[in-house]
Order: sequence, then structure tokens, then C-alpha cells
Amino acid sequence: FTTISANGRSAYGNSFTVDGVNANSNITNGTSNIMLNPDAIQEVTIETNTFKAEQGIGSSAVISIASKAGTNQFHGAGNYFFRDQDMQARTSLPFVAKYQPYTRQDVTGAFGGPIVKNKTFFFASVDMLRSKTASVSTLTYESSQFVAWANQNFPGTVGTKLLNTYPITGAVQTSVAQTVLQALGGANCGPGSATGIPCDMPYTVLGTWSGAPFRNGLQYNFRGDQYIRANDRLYGSYVASTNTAQSLASRGAFSYSILYHTKGIGANWTHTFSSHLLNELSFGATSIVGGPMTGGLFNIPSISITNTTGEGQ
Repeated sequence: FTTISANGRSAYGNSFTVDGVNANSNITNGTSNIMLNPDAIQEVTIETNTFKAEQGIGSSAVISIASKAGTNQFHGAGNYFFRDQDMQARTSLPFVAKYQPYTRQDVTGAFGGPIVKNKTFFFASVDMLRSKTASVSTLTYESSQFVAWANQNFPGTVGTKLLNTYPITGAVQTSVAQTVLQALGGANCGPGSATGIPCDMPYTVLGTWSGAPFRNGLQYNFRGDQYIRANDRLYGSYVASTNTAQSLASRGAFSYSILYHTKGIGANWTHTFSSHLLNELSFGATSIVGGPMTGGLFNIPSISITNTTGEGQ
């Protein structure tokens, strides 16, 4: 829903509810913290004006999502979705010879039915995501010859320690970017210089680096409905999702992954007085937690190295 808007406002003015629970992000306006498995959605309503009082926070479109409830008949669904680079058609304008490898697998399931017919019902669903997306980039980094020379001539220095501790990993060298002569000038290399570093030594090189970070997720929800009397219905819902995203760095020591947790609960009681009058009481709460992070050396500051790939976070 990030591409729709109304009332002359952008998508940042959109507002979301799931089973009456406010699902709006406190960080990014117009973003929902909770999104149900499609098999668990009964109805989606989009309003652009005449909002209810509890929806007054929205200034663009108000999107209300209602989850499915169980019925007197058991019913369910299951799906498997798979996609990779070989299943994506290549375009001719512009021409694409091939796509970088990627995979996306979605497994979903939903099931609901009666616990006590005409009185107590349940519905549950689960959605599991496993995906990887590859990317390729061109890097300029220190040559292996320069690192070997630094280890031999300046062992134990801060610069040499950085080069040894946080090297470029997984890159394939394609050419020499600069020699020492080109990078430092003739006065700073050769036998007559302060360091004696050879002028013709490769100083920095060009290389290609590829990585395939993963993004995995698991979402599940449960809803229970109880008809206390003919005029009273009580239901409660619970939704939870976890999302693990990986960030790969060309200097492998700085790669990390982060785990996000989102939980939401809602409860509703509806009493029907007549065909024209009813009373509704609802409650909802959401919780969002980012972390913990795995890997990544966040205690190393960002270090920029002119014309090369830097270090740190």
C-alpha cells in the first residue's frame, strides 16, 4: 500500500488497522507494522474520507484489514511459491543477458473451523519466507603485494594491523588500479625514498565482489471467536512475525544480521441490541523490537581510505 494515496497527500499520510488494532509505524509514516498472510485476510477496506473518530490520525487513505474467523465447516489452504533468476524473463530494451542469482521461497498455510459448533471457532495461519538476493560491485582495494610489503617492512603498525585484520574477502582481481609510482609520486618510492617501497609495485587493484545476503521471515496469527449469547460475540487475535535480514560487507569482518520482532494482540466484544443499534468495545496493542545483531564490528569507527574501499561501520 505504499504506492497509493488520496486527498492530495502522499503515502506517508496513510493509516492502517488490523482487526481494529492501530498498526501504524512510529518510525516511518504510512507504513504498517503488521501485515497478515493473504490466506488469513477476510476483508480489506480503503477509505479516503469520512473517517471514523478512531481513524482520525490518517490524512490520506485509511486501510482497514479484517482477519478471517472460523466457521462451522473446517477449511484451510496451503501454498508454495518459488522464484529464481532462471524463471525471470530477460528484457530486450534494455537487453539483459542474465540476472544475478537470487531465490525466493514462500510457504503458507491456513486452517480454521469449529471447536463447538455455532458457539466457538478458531482460525490460524503461518507464512514462512526464505530468500537470497545477489549483487555484484566493483571495488578498488589494496593489492596483496602491498600488504605483503607492509607486513615485512612495517609489522605491528596500526595501518598494517588494519590491513591484516579486516581484509577484503571474496573479491576477484581484474586489473591494477594504480602502481606505487602513480599513487605516491616518484619522490616517495624507490631506493632513494624514505621507505624504499618499489615504484612499480601494484598499490591498489580493481576487482569484482559479489554477495548474496539472506532475508528470512516467519509470520503467524491466531484468532478465536466465542458467541456467548445470540447477541454477544467475543473474539481475540494474535499476530507475530520475525524478520532476519543480513548485510554483507566486502570486508567480511563487518558483515552482520539483525533480527526484528513484531507482535500484536487485539480483543473485541460486540453486543447487538437490535438491527439498528449495537455496542462495540475493543482493545489492541503492538510491540516492535529490533535486535539483537549478530556479527559486525560496531566498535570499529568508519575509516575512509582515499580512492579505496574503507573500513569500519
